[in-house]
Amino acid sequence: AGAARLKAYRDLIAEAEKKLKEAEKDKEKLERSTAEARRSTANNLTRIEEMRKQNLANKQQVAQDSVALVKNMVTRQAAQLRLQRRRDRLTALDRKN
Repeated sequence: AGAARLKAYRDLIAEAEKKLKEAEKDKEKLERSTAEARRSTANNLTRIEEMRKQNLANKQQVAQDSVALVKNMVTRQAAQLRLQRRRDRLTALDRKN
């Protein structure tokens, strides 16, 4: 009976050690997963900040381009008007001659 009791205790201890070892593995796996999630979050936040800055720069560029387009339109209209006046003068001169 004493040998059977010792074997039972040894089996219980072996099972407990096995479960403890599995729990340690799970703990390490969860710690790695948590660390990876933290790294990923930090990287994502960095990328988000970079994108936010790029969006602001793009918004400023769009505003500058819009101003430049308006100036370009005014310049083109003035050039078209000058060209039309010159054509009209040339036509008038051609009629006189």
